[in-house]
Amino acid sequence: MLIEVIEKNNRELKIGDIIEINGNNELYMILSLKEALGGYVIVNMQNGYDSFGAYKSLNRLEADLKVRGYNLYSSDDYKLQLVPRE
Repeated sequence: MLIEVIEKNNRELKIGDIIEINGNNELYMILSLKEALGGYVIVNMQNGYDSFGAYKSLNRLEADLKVRGYNLYSSDDYKLQLVPRE
C-alpha cells in the first residue's frame, strides 16, 4: 500500500481518514459502524483488528485522540494505492 500525500489543508475528522497515533508507529483508518449500531471506530491498517473502541460521534473520537496526540492524513489530502510487495 502506498499513501501519497497531496496536500494538508483539512483538519476535520471524517470516514476514510488515516490517523497516526503518537508513540504507536501504526496507522489507523476511521470507519463507520453499521447503521444499526451507529458510531465510528478506528481500525489498525496493518492487521485490521486493533481498535481503541467505538465512539458515538467523530467529536468524541477526536477528543480521545487529542489526549494521546495524533497526526491526521485526511482522505481529501491523500491518494491510496495498492502496490505489490517487493
